[in-house]
Amino acid sequence: MCTKPLPTRPPLAAHLRPDFLIFDIDGVLVDATQSYPGAIAEAVARYRQLANLPGDPDVPVTAEQTAWFKQAGGFNDEWVLTYTAALWSTWRAFDPAAPTLQEYVEQIGQAGGGVFAAEDLIRRQASPVAKDAIKQRCTRELLTRLGKECYGGDEACATLFGFNPQFRTGPGWQRVERGLLEPSRLQPWQGRLGIYTGRNRPETDWALARHGFAERFLPHFRMTASDHLVKPDPDGLGRILTRVKWQHVWYIGDTVDDCRTVLAFRRQCPSTKTVTFVGVLDGAMGPAAAVYFTRCGADYTVRTAAEVLDALPAPGRSARR
Repeated sequence: MCTKPLPTRPPLAAHLRPDFLIFDIDGVLVDATQSYPGAIAEAVARYRQLANLPGDPDVPVTAEQTAWFKQAGGFNDEWVLTYTAALWSTWRAFDPAAPTLQEYVEQIGQAGGGVFAAEDLIRRQASPVAKDAIKQRCTRELLTRLGKECYGGDEACATLFGFNPQFRTGPGWQRVERGLLEPSRLQPWQGRLGIYTGRNRPETDWALARHGFAERFLPHFRMTASDHLVKPDPDGLGRILTRVKWQHVWYIGDTVDDCRTVLAFRRQCPSTKTVTFVGVLDGAMGPAAAVYFTRCGADYTVRTAAEVLDALPAPGRSARR
């Protein structure tokens, strides 16, 4: 994937000042650069063992390579990403003509991103033997379960996902996460803060509580995968914005899907509230984030979410409840 850096977008000062802020969680409020990628890589490796895939077991999907899927877009759901990576791993195991992982993800991105682009690519290019192996071995249900078990571990899987681990024991990758922002920095914005995340509701509430953010984000301003919303679907933004009176909103995220969410909202609701996208560079897309945000059309980029708060004066009155 391209790693040549590009200049960031203009500094944060000269735009319409926001009076409401919406945050993604991972890569923005919480450092998940090791947790979800680590869980995905482990889940694919465990799947290879369970499915008895032939080939070199020491050529896995690595945690670092999961950033490529984020750059391609359409992978806001970590477990869909896990399944899509396993599709390639199975294809590669049974078809010597299969593309490399980098080529696979690049072709997915060129087709618009997401699992459907991956499945279409396999339909068109994979050998009959590989297609049959994928059909027999690789299911979303299995890969989703493996990913969740690897992330939650013994201590959190039941709380976050409603079941106990079946295929592994020990602590989960969630243990390595840390907060990226001092919660007190959000105090001046109390009541003017929202969340739109790919996490489900228990994951969201658990992460916010664990890192001290729970009291900062009112429950009715939190949109999650449990609301049947998957970015870049803009309805998550729309639902939050119907509940606030202010006109100028910033959404702070760290992936192409976050940026596309804002662009989709602008297309669908051109005459309503103004939504500006701020891309965080030190998130899920890795060193090439500036390249992809520039291509996507981000309004601004920052290294961390703290820079957003540094650039903004404290707002006035509290939110309408």
